[in-house]
Amino acid sequence: MKIELFYFDDCPHYEKAKENLEQALKELDIEEKIELVKIDNQEMAREKKFIGSPTIRINDKDIDPLAENATSYGFTCRNYFSDKGLTGWPDVEMIKEAIKSSK
Repeated sequence: MKIELFYFDDCPHYEKAKENLEQALKELDIEEKIELVKIDNQEMAREKKFIGSPTIRINDKDIDPLAENATSYGFTCRNYFSDKGLTGWPDVEMIKEAIKSSK
């Protein structure tokens, strides 16, 4: 399983996303390496189809189904919807669902 966390340096939310990703993997009893991908510039953002920070991809697929048709790439913070409302990071349940559906 390929697990990537895309971010940029000034993102205030990628650490929380990483924490939630680690928790999801732990709860699912999965030991996989998380590849941190730092986006350094606009060109790299376009090349990696980076729609904002933080972005988590499992086997090259964004964990958020709402991101499937995104075409705007660049240095921006992402928002995620959950039963708790709008946050700047994906919750553990969203990540777990994405991992389960990637198998």
